[in-house]
Amino acid sequence: MKRILLLRHGSTEANERFLYCGRSDISLTDKGKNYLQSRALSYQKKLNSDEKENSVNVKYFTSGMKRTDETLEILFDTRSYERLTDFKEMDFGIYEMKSYDELKDRPDYREWISGDFYSNIPVGFSLKIHNRYYSLFCSFCARRSSRSRAAFSLFLSAIIIIASYISSPTHSRAYLHH
Repeated sequence: MKRILLLRHGSTEANERFLYCGRSDISLTDKGKNYLQSRALSYQKKLNSDEKENSVNVKYFTSGMKRTDETLEILFDTRSYERLTDFKEMDFGIYEMKSYDELKDRPDYREWISGDFYSNIPVGFSLKIHNRYYSLFCSFCARRSSRSRAAFSLFLSAIIIIASYISSPTHSRAYLHH
């Protein structure tokens, strides 16, 4: 049975300080590492459990950012994974590593947060990235056998996009048949 586990990276300083963080290549905090270590066995069981198969071949993937690499290494005790840099993190442009309090008085920021989450960020993220994630994930699934297992360590926006792709009736049928 094909099984794909989508994992959000562990906690970083930016998460803990409520900062917009995408392209900044930062590590997990001690708090983030400790939490992942406490959950590692649970995640391993989710990916590897199958009553019918004794041996499961699992492939591991990250977006290539420190925080996604570290997450996978802690959860699965592996350094053997492929970096899919096309799944790079969101680029928050001029909002990168800034908080709501730092940005709330900027007219361009107020316009962005009052609109659609998927709208363009000044000097940063563009809606084009969503189509790229759809295409990359579809291509990935087409290359996997029906008995393959995979774990992705990514960032939240990519996970939401992929999950919406899988849950779509049209796309889920295509995914299940690859």
